[in-house]
Amino acid sequence: MVFFVVILASIILTNKKLKYMKKRKLILLILTIFLCAITYAQEMTISGHVKDKDGNPMPGVNVVLKGTTNGVITDLNGTYKIKVPNGSATLTFSFVGYITQQVKVDNREVIDIQMEEETKELEQVVVIGYGVQKKSDLTGAVASVSADDIVKVSTTSIANALQGKVAGVQITQSTGAPGSGTKVRIRGISSLSGGDPIWIVDNVPASPNSVNDNDIESIEIIKDASAASIYGSNGANGVIIITTKKGKVGETQVNANYYHGFQEVPNRINTANAQEFGKMFLEYQATLASIKKKDFIDKIQFPNYMSEPSYDYQDMIFRLADVDKIDFNVSGGSEKLNSYFSGSFLREEGILKSSSFDKLNFLLKSEYKVTDWLKIGENATYTYTSRFGWDDWVYGNEYSSPITSAITVLPNHMPYDSVGNWRPRTWGNSDGPMPAIDMMNQRRNNSEIRSTFFGTIEPIKGLSFESLFTPSISYNNNYSLSVAYYYGGGVGQYNNDSKISRSMGEYFGYNWQNLVRYKNSFFEVLNLEGLVGYEVGKGKYMGVSGERWNLIFEDVNNWKALANSPEMWYFDASRNDTTLAQLVKGGGNESAGYSYLGRLNIDIKNTLLFQFNFRRDYSSKFGPDKRAGNFPGGSIGLKFTEFKFIKDALPFLSFGKIRYSLGRAGNNAVNDYAYYATIGAVNGYRYALNNTATLSRGAAPEVFPNTEIHWEDIETQNLGLDLQLFKNRLGITIDKFYRHNIGMLVRTSLPGFAGWTVRDPYQESNNIDPRPYVNIGTLSNQGWEFTTSWKDKLGELDYSIELNYTYVKNKATDLGPDSVRTSGSFMGFNNFCRTETGGDIGNFYGFEVEKIFQLSDTGLLPNGKVGITNQPYIINSKGEIVYAQPAAQPGDFKFKDLNGDGRISDDDKTIIGNPFPNHLFGLTLNLKYKFIDFTMFWQGVYGNEILNLTKFYGFNQSGLYNWNTDYINNHYRDKTIIAKDANGKVWEEFSENQNAKYPRLDPTNKNGNFDRLSTFYIEDGSYLRLRNIQIAFTLPKNFLFRKLSIGEMKIYFGARNLITLTKYSGMDPEVPQDDPITAGIDKAGYPVARSYIIGTTIKF
Repeated sequence: MVFFVVILASIILTNKKLKYMKKRKLILLILTIFLCAITYAQEMTISGHVKDKDGNPMPGVNVVLKGTTNGVITDLNGTYKIKVPNGSATLTFSFVGYITQQVKVDNREVIDIQMEEETKELEQVVVIGYGVQKKSDLTGAVASVSADDIVKVSTTSIANALQGKVAGVQITQSTGAPGSGTKVRIRGISSLSGGDPIWIVDNVPASPNSVNDNDIESIEIIKDASAASIYGSNGANGVIIITTKKGKVGETQVNANYYHGFQEVPNRINTANAQEFGKMFLEYQATLASIKKKDFIDKIQFPNYMSEPSYDYQDMIFRLADVDKIDFNVSGGSEKLNSYFSGSFLREEGILKSSSFDKLNFLLKSEYKVTDWLKIGENATYTYTSRFGWDDWVYGNEYSSPITSAITVLPNHMPYDSVGNWRPRTWGNSDGPMPAIDMMNQRRNNSEIRSTFFGTIEPIKGLSFESLFTPSISYNNNYSLSVAYYYGGGVGQYNNDSKISRSMGEYFGYNWQNLVRYKNSFFEVLNLEGLVGYEVGKGKYMGVSGERWNLIFEDVNNWKALANSPEMWYFDASRNDTTLAQLVKGGGNESAGYSYLGRLNIDIKNTLLFQFNFRRDYSSKFGPDKRAGNFPGGSIGLKFTEFKFIKDALPFLSFGKIRYSLGRAGNNAVNDYAYYATIGAVNGYRYALNNTATLSRGAAPEVFPNTEIHWEDIETQNLGLDLQLFKNRLGITIDKFYRHNIGMLVRTSLPGFAGWTVRDPYQESNNIDPRPYVNIGTLSNQGWEFTTSWKDKLGELDYSIELNYTYVKNKATDLGPDSVRTSGSFMGFNNFCRTETGGDIGNFYGFEVEKIFQLSDTGLLPNGKVGITNQPYIINSKGEIVYAQPAAQPGDFKFKDLNGDGRISDDDKTIIGNPFPNHLFGLTLNLKYKFIDFTMFWQGVYGNEILNLTKFYGFNQSGLYNWNTDYINNHYRDKTIIAKDANGKVWEEFSENQNAKYPRLDPTNKNGNFDRLSTFYIEDGSYLRLRNIQIAFTLPKNFLFRKLSIGEMKIYFGARNLITLTKYSGMDPEVPQDDPITAGIDKAGYPVARSYIIGTTIKF
């Protein structure tokens, strides 16, 4: 062919009769024909059969030309036929549940393939305590979350990214404020003393806040005590292990990610506008006039309510908030040296004005193989956080929260005057939230450096010595500025003095681990793996704090003068530094401990598995004779699918394992000096010295000492089943667990003859609970966990779906002598949270509402008047009938007389709800079609109640707070109410409403419909929430990509908390559950935001 073309071109060129242009065209035509011929000659058609390992044909296998989207699918007989450009092409064979194969054509026309089942998930190595283990060999309850699952969420908190992802794990935010904390509970409540799971980051205890989510390789959650017992006193509440990425052998990889988003408040309290409030207040006045036997209102309080401006204070305090995050990482290495470096920066505005959070993070990891038997390396992190706004406790405080002010202030109250000064209130009990929002100036800064230096020696194969030393140091620098100001430029004085508060602290600690590992196989039957180690740790914190008043630039008529002058926010700027209360004070605490630990894994023929863990801990938190604790654990597993008769009988069963574990872990969630009698300057003890009238504060013990307190011992049993079916398409995991806390630390009252009585904790013990800790309580919880997943492929569509479900029940089996524990206070309500021996934890305690009294319940009272007679009563000593609710009228609540004594008293209170859900669930859907990735995640809880105390304001009977629109539109009236003034003018008529949902409006509040904490305040807290939805597009490679050395680029769009299905009437059904005794209470807290993001990921 080539020879023919050369001869033909020569003839054309030597022919003098042809003109130059014609010669050129003919040669080009010949060359084109030549190239097409070559192309045609090189294009090949490849055919073949695809079968499984048993020789059965496999339909539906994808056969794709590598580097393109050109492909075919095998038919019912497993055959295929595909064209390739040349004999050096590569074909990719893929099918869900099987290993993807890449095969070079090598000029073959027939290529037959045998597909091998993929056991990737089963062979996956997961991180356990101080080591790793194949997932198929696990005998404890350990769950894994991959890096892909984390980054798809695009959340600002790693803990929140885990929410609903793992069976048995419940995560709630302390508040929705940026940078706020989270509460993580694994398998329910383990202790009334609290306690969180221990977080392990790259083998050492650390905060998850020090990790960037894009640096995560994997997360493992250890749920049972047999596996967690190797963490001893820290493992009682579970263990969460984060492993970050490291450098890999190969070319340098550079990845970058950026997203921008905005957040909004997802829901609001239904409060009245000025017109609705004014109309309701008119009814209030008309009702009050009727009670006073008048048919007119002396003075209309808001005569212009239909035309006066209305102010939506929720709209004023909330905003559309920006969130931005950028991060990058660089990794690479050789057989000798690898390294990984990353950086990230997050800036998040809060949906509540004057709240924000910044976070800066760097990570550097390197590993150097000095020789074949020596490896050294380091892992260093730096984290800086800065949080602006209120502390979390403020959002749960009815007197301080700006959100509470926003829902209670009257809607006709103008927040600012014509020149921008705040206006004083003329009616109502709330000044509004704007002064607090505008003047907020509080920041919490924290810097942390943590570095791990490690070395590993392996003198012989299977035996290694490893040492990790991790020092860490952190600093905090906080300030809070209060300015002096007046309302209205001088009218309505509010704050006389400016004040600057500052605090600084330093923490230093270290962790040192020394481990010996041994691994060997004997006769290809017995596999042994052992670990022994020693760990020591110490931590010390020192801090100082103080405040100064009357700062330079203090000006009650111009508060911004000081607010805009940060150079005056120091103690030296004070004009009043003589008061003893302004003296700088300091404090600190220190704790230490050391441990011996060990583990033995036994594998017999890859079928029968054993694991034994042990740890002995010593802690300075307990008395000298009680500092040691022993924490053993053991587990056994059987891979029953390794038996041939099961394989033959159940061919659809790819993998099956049953496992059982029993273990004990400890909990030391007490203060560093809990067994001491600490001394404090106490308000209740004051003395007159030197014959003066001035009283000096005295000092006294704050708590009663108990040197006998020791670890809480928490025993856990777990029975589990792991299945993989239909060539690993379907996965099922089932666990039944039981956990029992033995010797739970509870505070216990002492008898008077012990010489220790405290009548008022605030006055006599600095508001510290003075009762000593005693190990006399017991607590148990039990439940089920179920996880199932399905992975498959339909043509070019890869999809997977995973469902997890948890049932858990908590019970306080013994609380010691103080068998009833009560807590909780709000606007006159007290002790409405109740935990008692034999009952659930954190119950709500109050009255039951039976119904709303109707006209049919009325009759003639003993005094001859008409009143409610269909109610309980007693006969007094005079033989007179005394009704349980003597002032009740139609439209009032009827409270249940549970003890049948004819009275409504505290003896009729009962359990009316519980804040902890019995059912937790999560559902994840992943789709991938060509260049499109889609993920959707739903999370929910069922079976819990919320104590909605925000209703106290919206259903008030005083008219001093804004009303709830539901109450305005649906409250009881036994007759039509006509509102007219002293001149006889009719302003409004309010029609009767005897089928109302809510009680009547009663200005005298004689029946106390809303003044008793009752089932009226209890609401269903169940919800189903679309936690995350994201779609990503992988852009096709083009010239620009090659020019910029871009290997892959994705653009993604996402949303969090997009939809919430719930019956709850408050802002957010996800209310704080930090304290097990007082969980589930809504006081108009900071809601979780709904967010939308757009971002890009680039790989170079």
